[in-house]
Amino acid sequence: MRPAAIGLALGLLLAGVASAALPARGTAQAVMIEVPVHAQGGSGEMGFATLEAVGNQTKVTLHLSGLPAGADQPSHIHEGTCANLNPAPAFPLNNVRGPDTESTVDVSLQTLMSKPYAINLHQSAQQLPNYVACGDLSWSGTTS
Repeated sequence: MRPAAIGLALGLLLAGVASAALPARGTAQAVMIEVPVHAQGGSGEMGFATLEAVGNQTKVTLHLSGLPAGADQPSHIHEGTCANLNPAPAFPLNNVRGPDTESTVDVSLQTLMSKPYAINLHQSAQQLPNYVACGDLSWSGTTS
């Protein structure tokens, strides 16, 4: 095969691969936001949360390190920010029992991003006022 023909064949092959990886026109793109979760009260518990739009719901996954052995920690989405949190939970999340905890909340990602909300992790069910980690939800996170 001549060099020009090889170049043309390679170009067509690469164009086919690239177009196959692109979503079709008019299809919805997945929206995912990543926010840092910072330790509070010297807990050492930190990591990040991913929030993914799933129709009118949001999948929230906490990726945390520094958890105590046998962790069973309530987590919620609260109105406000980590610095100024409404203590009443707006949306419950599953208790954190390991480094990766997934929950689905019955609210759209767009609604969660429309005003200040924060993900908050409590020390235990018996010690709800003790916050051990928090992450402010905002569009300043990574989107993909």
